[in-house]
Amino acid sequence: MKIRFLLAVIGFGFAAMVPPAEAGQYRFTVKSDQVLLNGTPFKIIGLRVSNALISDETVEQLIKNLDTFKDYGVNTVSVYVMGSHFGNVKGYKPDASLDTVYAARLARIIEAADKRGMVVLVGCLYWGTAKAEEDLKNWTQEDADKAVANTVAWLSKNKYQNVFVDVDNEGKAHANKNWDDGRMIDAGHAADPKMMMAYNCQAKPPRRMPTC
Repeated sequence: MKIRFLLAVIGFGFAAMVPPAEAGQYRFTVKSDQVLLNGTPFKIIGLRVSNALISDETVEQLIKNLDTFKDYGVNTVSVYVMGSHFGNVKGYKPDASLDTVYAARLARIIEAADKRGMVVLVGCLYWGTAKAEEDLKNWTQEDADKAVANTVAWLSKNKYQNVFVDVDNEGKAHANKNWDDGRMIDAGHAADPKMMMAYNCQAKPPRRMPTC
């Protein structure tokens, strides 16, 4: 799986030691070809937990295991607001706003990760075979853009900095709906120009992003 950033492309490897910080102060950034956490070079070792938001119980289970994951070298978890291949996460309402129940669950994960110096990939759309798309079948590109913008605005409002946003996992929304991932990224940056935005797709990158 490749994650393409607006500013850089990163791989997987062992993370550098990151200076400890107060709660809520871990900041994930990209500068030139470097990925940083609190200004220190950082390489993602990720674990996808795309069904984590399905229930309060799954959220609690993930949080209880974060320390174990970190002991094994995992420093990043990816959580999806809509979709999932084997689940039915419905974090968006038909008007593209965030469902407050799912948002509260996501907040718990982000804050728990931050306490441990870990990063959360916040995935917006995971179209694929998830039943969530049945409720959103009438969505247009504009709705998808709004969903991304609303997600970024929520992250920014809550001052979550140990995050980056994947607009379209595996390019499934692009493949199924022919939506422009570049427009979704632009919508996110319109909500917060400083937010780290990415996309995860084997197709040709959006024209506003570098190729691998």
